[in-house]
Formats: sequence, structure tokens, C-alpha cells
Amino acid sequence: MQRRRTESFLLRIIIQDGDCSPPDHWRGRVQHIGTGIEQTFSGLDELLSLLAEHLAPVAEVGKQAEEAA
Repeated sequence: MQRRRTESFLLRIIIQDGDCSPPDHWRGRVQHIGTGIEQTFSGLDELLSLLAEHLAPVAEVGKQAEEAA
């Protein structure tokens, strides 16, 4: 039986005042709600990398549980 786990993040994207166009350069902060760990990012790729780093241990635990079953 697969288990389901939910991870929550607070994402803050900084946008310059008066800029109505989509951002060419993403920057902001992301915070994991469960741990309170907060990190800054300066690009969309960096944001995705931070999320992947945080979720990697969760994915590894799930994989090990499936292999043990």
C-alpha cells in the first residue's frame, strides 16, 4: 500500500513596483512550513533545485519502504 505525504512551502516572489511583464529573473524566498527552513533563490532553476533537495530525502524513504515490502 502506498503512503501519501504532503509537504508545504511558502513561496515569496519579489517583483519590482510598476513591472507588469513576466519576470526575466526570478528571485525570492521559499520556506518549508514543517521545519521553518527558509532559503533565498535568484532564479527559477535555483528554486526548483531547492525544492528537489528538500524533497529528495522524502522520496528516498518512500523508495526504501517500497523495496522492503
